[in-house]
Amino acid sequence: MKLTLPARPISEPALASLAERGWCMIPEWLDPPSVAAILSDAEALDAICAREAGVGSREGRGVDTQVRNSRLCALYPPPPPSAGCIDTRMALYRAADSLRAELQTAVSPSLPELHHFQTELSYLSYPEGGFYKRHLDVPRTNGGWYLRSRRPEHGGSGTGVRRAVSFILYLDSPWRAEWGGALRIFEQDRPGSAAPGAPVPPSARESHTDVVPHGGTLVILRSDRVEHEVLATRRPRRCLVGWFRTQGVVQLDPIACS
Repeated sequence: MKLTLPARPISEPALASLAERGWCMIPEWLDPPSVAAILSDAEALDAICAREAGVGSREGRGVDTQVRNSRLCALYPPPPPSAGCIDTRMALYRAADSLRAELQTAVSPSLPELHHFQTELSYLSYPEGGFYKRHLDVPRTNGGWYLRSRRPEHGGSGTGVRRAVSFILYLDSPWRAEWGGALRIFEQDRPGSAAPGAPVPPSARESHTDVVPHGGTLVILRSDRVEHEVLATRRPRRCLVGWFRTQGVVQLDPIACS
Protein backbone atom coordinates (compact mmCIF):
# COMPACT_ATOMS: atom_id res chain seq x y z
CA MET A 1 0.00 0.00 0.00
CA LYS A 2 1.29 3.45 -0.93
CA LEU A 3 2.08 5.85 1.88
CA THR A 4 -0.03 9.00 1.61
CA LEU A 5 0.37 12.44 3.15
CA PRO A 6 -3.15 13.77 3.84
CA ALA A 7 -2.99 17.43 2.86
CA ARG A 8 -5.65 20.05 3.57
CA PRO A 9 -7.32 21.57 0.48
CA ILE A 10 -6.50 25.21 -0.22
CA SER A 11 -9.42 27.35 0.89
CA GLU A 12 -11.08 29.98 -1.28
CA PRO A 13 -9.80 32.82 0.97
CA ALA A 14 -6.24 31.49 0.60
CA LEU A 15 -6.59 31.33 -3.19
CA ALA A 16 -7.95 34.88 -3.19
CA SER A 17 -4.97 36.03 -1.12
CA LEU A 18 -2.60 34.36 -3.58
CA ALA A 19 -4.29 36.18 -6.47
CA GLU A 20 -4.55 39.59 -4.83
CA ARG A 21 -1.50 39.74 -2.56
CA GLY A 22 0.76 37.24 -4.32
CA TRP A 23 1.01 34.90 -1.34
CA CYS A 24 -1.01 32.85 1.12
CA MET A 25 -0.51 30.70 4.21
CA ILE A 26 -2.20 27.38 5.05
CA PRO A 27 -1.71 26.38 8.72
CA GLU A 28 -1.65 22.63 9.43
CA TRP A 29 -1.50 21.75 5.72
CA LEU A 30 -0.12 18.39 6.84
CA ASP A 31 -0.87 16.60 10.10
CA PRO A 32 1.84 16.14 12.79
CA PRO A 33 2.68 12.47 11.94
CA SER A 34 3.25 13.38 8.27
CA VAL A 35 5.42 16.36 9.21
CA ALA A 36 7.44 14.18 11.61
CA ALA A 37 8.03 11.59 8.87
CA ILE A 38 9.30 14.25 6.45
CA LEU A 39 11.51 15.79 9.15
CA SER A 40 13.04 12.39 9.90
CA ASP A 41 13.85 11.90 6.20
CA ALA A 42 15.35 15.39 5.95
CA GLU A 43 17.60 14.73 8.95
CA ALA A 44 18.73 11.38 7.52
CA LEU A 45 19.65 12.93 4.16
CA ASP A 46 21.49 15.91 5.62
CA ALA A 47 24.85 14.14 6.02
CA ILE A 48 24.55 12.44 2.63
CA CYS A 49 23.55 15.10 0.12
CA ALA A 50 23.28 18.50 1.84
CA ARG A 51 25.54 21.32 0.61
CA GLU A 52 25.85 25.02 1.26
CA ALA A 53 22.96 26.80 -0.45
CA GLY A 54 23.96 29.24 -3.18
CA VAL A 55 22.64 32.58 -4.41
CA GLY A 56 22.25 34.09 -7.87
CA SER A 57 21.16 32.71 -11.23
CA ARG A 58 22.29 29.30 -12.41
CA GLU A 59 24.98 30.74 -14.67
CA GLY A 60 26.57 32.74 -11.87
CA ARG A 61 25.44 30.83 -8.81
CA GLY A 62 27.77 30.69 -5.84
CA VAL A 63 27.92 30.56 -2.05
CA ASP A 64 27.80 33.91 -0.25
CA THR A 65 27.38 33.53 3.51
CA GLN A 66 26.84 37.29 3.85
CA VAL A 67 23.59 36.86 1.92
CA ARG A 68 22.50 33.33 2.81
CA ASN A 69 23.50 30.89 5.54
CA SER A 70 21.76 27.55 5.05
CA ARG A 71 22.24 24.05 3.66
CA LEU A 72 20.25 22.47 0.84
CA CYS A 73 19.57 18.86 -0.15
CA ALA A 74 17.97 18.62 -3.61
CA LEU A 75 15.23 16.00 -4.05
CA TYR A 76 15.33 16.27 -7.87
CA PRO A 77 17.25 14.36 -9.11
CA PRO A 78 16.31 11.89 -6.36
CA PRO A 79 18.80 10.97 -3.63
CA PRO A 80 19.89 7.29 -3.40
CA PRO A 81 16.87 5.06 -2.59
CA SER A 82 18.80 3.53 0.32
CA ALA A 83 19.18 6.93 2.02
CA GLY A 84 16.51 8.10 4.45
CA CYS A 85 13.01 6.81 3.75
CA ILE A 86 12.16 6.38 0.08
CA ASP A 87 8.47 5.74 0.91
CA THR A 88 8.22 9.13 2.60
CA ARG A 89 9.85 10.87 -0.34
CA MET A 90 7.58 9.12 -2.87
CA ALA A 91 4.56 10.27 -0.85
CA LEU A 92 6.06 13.76 -0.74
CA TYR A 93 6.51 13.82 -4.52
CA ARG A 94 2.85 12.84 -4.94
CA ALA A 95 1.69 15.48 -2.44
CA ALA A 96 3.68 18.18 -4.24
CA ASP A 97 2.23 17.17 -7.60
CA SER A 98 -1.29 17.19 -6.15
CA LEU A 99 -0.63 20.72 -4.88
CA ARG A 100 0.55 21.72 -8.37
CA ALA A 101 -2.62 20.30 -9.93
CA GLU A 102 -4.81 21.97 -7.30
CA LEU A 103 -3.28 25.37 -8.00
CA GLN A 104 -3.41 24.87 -11.75
CA THR A 105 -7.10 24.04 -11.81
CA ALA A 106 -8.14 26.77 -9.37
CA VAL A 107 -10.32 29.46 -10.90
CA SER A 108 -8.27 32.09 -9.08
CA PRO A 109 -5.42 32.95 -9.33
CA SER A 110 -4.72 32.85 -13.05
CA LEU A 111 -1.41 31.03 -13.44
CA PRO A 112 0.75 30.03 -16.38
CA GLU A 113 0.92 26.32 -17.09
CA LEU A 114 2.82 24.67 -14.25
CA HIS A 115 4.75 21.99 -16.08
CA HIS A 116 4.40 18.50 -14.62
CA PHE A 117 8.08 17.62 -15.08
CA GLN A 118 9.59 20.97 -14.07
CA THR A 119 9.12 20.98 -10.29
CA GLU A 120 12.06 21.81 -8.02
CA LEU A 121 12.02 20.28 -4.55
CA SER A 122 14.62 20.44 -1.77
CA TYR A 123 15.12 20.10 1.96
CA LEU A 124 16.57 23.23 3.51
CA SER A 125 18.22 23.53 6.92
CA TYR A 126 19.23 26.67 8.79
CA PRO A 127 21.86 26.45 11.54
CA GLU A 128 21.66 28.59 14.63
CA GLY A 129 22.17 32.12 13.30
CA GLY A 130 21.12 31.08 9.78
CA PHE A 131 19.30 33.58 7.55
CA TYR A 132 18.57 34.56 3.95
CA LYS A 133 18.50 38.25 3.08
CA ARG A 134 15.71 39.88 1.07
CA HIS A 135 15.33 38.42 -2.40
CA LEU A 136 13.01 37.41 -5.21
CA ASP A 137 12.89 33.77 -6.36
CA VAL A 138 13.06 34.72 -10.05
CA PRO A 139 16.50 35.88 -11.26
CA ARG A 140 16.64 39.32 -12.83
CA THR A 141 18.70 38.11 -15.79
CA ASN A 142 16.94 36.96 -19.00
CA GLY A 143 13.59 37.94 -17.52
CA GLY A 144 13.93 35.11 -15.02
CA TRP A 145 14.13 32.44 -17.74
CA TYR A 146 16.68 29.65 -17.54
CA LEU A 147 17.58 28.84 -21.13
CA ARG A 148 17.80 25.15 -21.93
CA SER A 149 18.30 24.79 -25.68
CA ARG A 150 20.28 27.85 -26.72
CA ARG A 151 22.70 30.39 -25.32
CA PRO A 152 21.74 34.10 -25.25
CA GLU A 153 24.56 35.09 -27.60
CA HIS A 154 23.09 32.88 -30.31
CA GLY A 155 20.07 35.17 -30.68
CA GLY A 156 16.76 34.05 -32.16
CA SER A 157 14.62 32.01 -29.80
CA GLY A 158 15.05 29.07 -27.49
CA THR A 159 13.15 27.04 -24.92
CA GLY A 160 13.40 27.91 -21.27
CA VAL A 161 11.87 27.37 -17.84
CA ARG A 162 10.91 29.97 -15.26
CA ARG A 163 9.79 29.75 -11.65
CA ALA A 164 6.12 30.66 -11.29
CA VAL A 165 5.06 29.52 -7.82
CA SER A 166 7.25 29.07 -4.72
CA PHE A 167 6.19 27.05 -1.70
CA ILE A 168 7.61 26.34 1.75
CA LEU A 169 6.54 23.66 4.21
CA TYR A 170 7.87 24.08 7.75
CA LEU A 171 8.99 20.94 9.58
CA ASP A 172 9.78 21.93 13.19
CA SER A 173 7.08 21.47 15.83
CA PRO A 174 6.60 23.17 18.14
CA TRP A 175 8.19 26.51 17.19
CA ARG A 176 8.08 29.67 19.27
CA ALA A 177 8.15 33.16 17.80
CA GLU A 178 11.02 34.17 20.11
CA TRP A 179 13.23 31.56 18.44
CA GLY A 180 13.38 33.74 15.32
CA GLY A 181 13.68 32.26 11.84
CA ALA A 182 10.45 33.89 10.62
CA LEU A 183 9.70 34.39 6.94
CA ARG A 184 9.29 38.13 6.33
CA ILE A 185 7.07 38.83 3.32
CA PHE A 186 7.17 42.31 1.79
CA GLU A 187 4.10 43.86 0.21
CA GLN A 188 3.38 47.12 -1.58
CA ASP A 189 0.10 48.69 -0.49
CA ARG A 190 -2.03 49.07 -3.61
CA PRO A 191 -5.32 50.89 -4.27
CA GLY A 192 -8.41 48.80 -3.54
CA SER A 193 -9.50 49.13 -7.17
CA ALA A 194 -6.22 47.75 -8.57
CA ALA A 195 -6.47 44.47 -10.43
CA PRO A 196 -4.57 41.48 -8.97
CA GLY A 197 -1.03 41.42 -10.34
CA ALA A 198 -1.23 44.99 -11.68
CA PRO A 199 1.94 47.11 -11.47
CA VAL A 200 2.40 48.83 -8.12
CA PRO A 201 2.60 52.64 -8.36
CA PRO A 202 5.95 54.12 -7.25
CA SER A 203 4.19 56.06 -4.49
CA ALA A 204 2.84 52.89 -2.86
CA ARG A 205 3.89 52.34 0.74
CA GLU A 206 5.58 49.11 1.80
CA SER A 207 4.52 46.84 4.62
CA HIS A 208 5.55 43.37 5.72
CA THR A 209 4.17 40.26 7.38
CA ASP A 210 6.24 37.85 9.49
CA VAL A 211 5.25 34.18 9.26
CA VAL A 212 6.33 32.08 12.25
CA PRO A 213 7.68 28.73 10.95
CA HIS A 214 5.34 26.36 12.78
CA GLY A 215 5.65 22.74 11.67
CA GLY A 216 2.97 21.80 9.13
CA THR A 217 2.41 25.37 7.90
CA LEU A 218 2.53 25.81 4.12
CA VAL A 219 3.35 29.17 2.51
CA ILE A 220 2.75 29.73 -1.22
CA LEU A 221 4.16 32.75 -3.09
CA ARG A 222 4.19 34.02 -6.66
CA SER A 223 7.88 33.63 -7.51
CA ASP A 224 8.08 36.76 -9.67
CA ARG A 225 6.05 39.09 -7.45
CA VAL A 226 6.83 38.63 -3.76
CA GLU A 227 10.13 39.64 -2.19
CA HIS A 228 10.88 37.93 1.10
CA GLU A 229 13.65 37.13 3.56
CA VAL A 230 14.37 34.64 6.32
CA LEU A 231 15.18 36.36 9.60
CA ALA A 232 18.06 35.03 11.68
CA THR A 233 17.09 31.93 13.63
CA ARG A 234 18.14 31.39 17.25
CA ARG A 235 18.09 27.61 16.89
CA PRO A 236 18.41 25.19 13.97
CA ARG A 237 15.31 24.70 11.86
CA ARG A 238 14.30 22.79 8.73
CA CYS A 239 11.80 23.14 5.94
CA LEU A 240 10.88 21.80 2.53
CA VAL A 241 11.12 24.31 -0.32
CA GLY A 242 9.90 23.94 -3.86
CA TRP A 243 9.08 25.75 -7.07
CA PHE A 244 6.54 24.99 -9.76
CA ARG A 245 7.95 26.16 -13.07
CA THR A 246 6.48 27.09 -16.41
CA GLN A 247 8.04 26.27 -19.76
CA GLY A 248 8.05 28.40 -22.91
CA VAL A 249 9.82 29.86 -25.91
CA VAL A 250 12.11 32.77 -25.09
CA GLN A 251 13.06 35.45 -27.64
CA LEU A 252 16.77 36.22 -27.44
CA ASP A 253 18.46 39.47 -28.41
CA PRO A 254 22.20 38.83 -29.06
CA ILE A 255 23.00 42.54 -28.88
CA ALA A 256 21.33 43.00 -25.51
CA CYS A 257 22.90 39.82 -24.16
CA SER A 258 26.43 40.39 -25.41
